[in-house]
Amino acid sequence: MMEFGHPLNTLTGHELGVISLAVSKQAEYIFSSSFDGTLRKWDLKNNTTPTIIELENSYQPWMLDINGGDEVLLCGRDNGKLDLFGTQTNKLMRTLDSDAKFLLSAKFSPNGKLIGCGAENGIVTIFDVETGEYFAKFEAHAMGIRSLCFSQDSLLLLTTSEDGQVRLFDYHHSDTPINTISAHKSWVLTSAFHPSAPIFATGSSDKSVKVWDIRNFENLHFFDSHKDQVCDICFDPLGQQLVSVSDDQSICFYRLDN
Repeated sequence: MMEFGHPLNTLTGHELGVISLAVSKQAEYIFSSSFDGTLRKWDLKNNTTPTIIELENSYQPWMLDINGGDEVLLCGRDNGKLDLFGTQTNKLMRTLDSDAKFLLSAKFSPNGKLIGCGAENGIVTIFDVETGEYFAKFEAHAMGIRSLCFSQDSLLLLTTSEDGQVRLFDYHHSDTPINTISAHKSWVLTSAFHPSAPIFATGSSDKSVKVWDIRNFENLHFFDSHKDQVCDICFDPLGQQLVSVSDDQSICFYRLDN
C-alpha cells in the first residue's frame, strides 16, 4: 500500500530552480523547464538519465504544456515566442510568434487544435496549431494575463489577470467578454476548468482559492488554507478533488462532493 505524503520518486539534474512541468497523459514521461536554461525529458517508465532537448539560439524556456494526444510539447520562450516539439522525436516542429515582449501563460485547447497565450500587456493570442496562423487576437485585460484555460469543449476561454479580474470569452464569435468579475483582492495567478461540471476555480496572490459557477459567475466555495500566494491549481481527472500549491511550500486538497 502506498503511504500518502511520501514521494514515489525524486528526479534530480537541473542546476537551478524548476519553472514548469508537463506530464504525458499516460504518465510515461515528464518535460521540465528550469532557470538553468534547459528543457529536459524524463522517462518515468525506465528511470533513465533525462534527455536535454536542444534549444535553437539558446533561450530561457518557461511555461510548458502537452496536447491531448501526447504528440506535441508547447514551450513558451522568454521573448514572446512559442516552440512546438515532437514529444517522441524531441525535435523542433514549429515556432509561433505572438509579437508580445513576454508571455505569462500558454495552453493547448483540449481538442488540440488551438493554442492560447496571454501576454504582459493584456493581449490574448490564439493560434491554429495546424497552420501556425492567428485564429484570434484581442485585448482581454488592461494588465498582464497570468493564466488562461479553455473549457472542455474548447469553445470558451477563461482569462485571469494582475488586475484581479476573471473574464470569459466566446472567442469564436467575439472579443467582448461574456462575463467579468473582480474575483480576488490581488493578482489572479491561476485558473482551471472542472473536467465535467459547469464550474471553474481560481487561485490568487491574496492566498485564497475560489470555485465559481460558469453560468452566472456565482462564488460557490472559498478556501483560505494557504499562508502565501497560490501559484497553481488543478482538478483531478474525475473532478472529485481540487488541488492547490502555494509559495508557503504546501499542497492542499479540497473535496468537491457537493
